[in-house]
Amino acid sequence: MAKRKLTLQVHEIESRTTQVKEPKFAKLIFNILNSSLTIKDRFMEYHQEDGVISNQDEGDFIPYFNHSNGFLFGSFVRLRPGEGTNVSNIHLTQKTVSMNEMVKLSDEESAGSIKDYIFFCIYEGYLIMTSAKNNRKALETYFNWLLRENKKGQYECSITPKHKTENTIPMGDIQKIQIAEGYFQNKLSKEETKILQVKRAVLQNMLKDIKDLKALELEDVLTATIHLKINKKELKKKDGKALDTLLRIVDSEDVIIKGKGAKTLKGTDYLIKIERQFEHIGKSFNEPEIETEMRKILKDIDNGKVVN
Repeated sequence: MAKRKLTLQVHEIESRTTQVKEPKFAKLIFNILNSSLTIKDRFMEYHQEDGVISNQDEGDFIPYFNHSNGFLFGSFVRLRPGEGTNVSNIHLTQKTVSMNEMVKLSDEESAGSIKDYIFFCIYEGYLIMTSAKNNRKALETYFNWLLRENKKGQYECSITPKHKTENTIPMGDIQKIQIAEGYFQNKLSKEETKILQVKRAVLQNMLKDIKDLKALELEDVLTATIHLKINKKELKKKDGKALDTLLRIVDSEDVIIKGKGAKTLKGTDYLIKIERQFEHIGKSFNEPEIETEMRKILKDIDNGKVVN
């Protein structure tokens, strides 16, 4: 069988609200999933969360899950009508369906098509998942929807990337954080991208003596970068939590961390990402193989081991 590479990213899953005892989200979420009779019972339509008017077959759901020895493993599907692999209405009436089974379908009896899908595993306060950059927030939203819908509203989880402590710049040595223009172009709304208009105005003022300025495409000549300088005194007052949080949510090649001695790292260098080869079957993967590897990685992380 052919093998394909998947990138697995490690996160922390924890309660957003103060709890006397941190909940075991693996067991809590499993109990909710296991209480559902069919996949359709745990189908979250997009408009239920986002206030967006959508068709009933646009939404997110977990088609497969299992729980043992404190580990919750599962798959997570984002469904939308249109081109792509179709999901059968028959599958939605079953309790669980593997991804391999789901992606075999033809167009007949289609409930919609798969926009994206991931595999995830939770153990203690950690979560590991595939395709994290595009789906982390969606999975977090789905878990919190499950908790509210099943009268577990006292719990709300937060999923944030876990960052490395080895081979990085220690918090106290960080001098500044540099954010390149590409970050704003990818992350900000139209209103917020006014910062790019400010860049153009500054460049025009700097080059106002150039006679053929109107013919010059400034954006092709210069790019803008924002430098965030760290206030070490204020950082100490907050015990480093503000900066720690910033680094945990950074997942961009356009964010540069600069430290003492001219040491420089990209924001993504702080994240725990592991590449592994898995058996590829049809249009999906060998799920038991992925589950075994995810369990091993999370167990090692929980034991304080460095995972590469």
